[in-house]
Amino acid sequence: MSFSGAKSLIKAKRQPGEYISSLISKLPFTTFFFLPVFAIFIWLIYIRKKYTYTDHLIFSFHNQSLLFILLIISYLIDNVFGISSGGLFFLIFGIYLYKAMRNYYKQGRFKTIVKYLFLNTIFIILATIGVVLLFATSIFTY
Repeated sequence: MSFSGAKSLIKAKRQPGEYISSLISKLPFTTFFFLPVFAIFIWLIYIRKKYTYTDHLIFSFHNQSLLFILLIISYLIDNVFGISSGGLFFLIFGIYLYKAMRNYYKQGRFKTIVKYLFLNTIFIILATIGVVLLFATSIFTY
């Protein structure tokens, strides 16, 4: 295992662009792998509601799919027009997510904002853990 890791690390140092490209291609799978864990946090936040864990998981997958669609559109706009539109699409997604939470869970503005901020913080923490694990495991598989 150590030899394989060292060999992959040397290869990644020689061809960093190829390694980063390989890493980025695995990023959506990592995100989707952590969505069931994230759905547990949503389920705990909305435990008094009538929704099951599966309902929260579907809600998470739906929103994550929309994020990736928006990122693809942003990437296309960036390459065709030569402008940076990523921030705009993240803003659109943030507004959509707030509206989706408010509409789906039918709670007031204040509760939705508090839960929105808490869940986004949890998601960022889980995403960071996912990226660290992705870096750690990909060095052995590259």
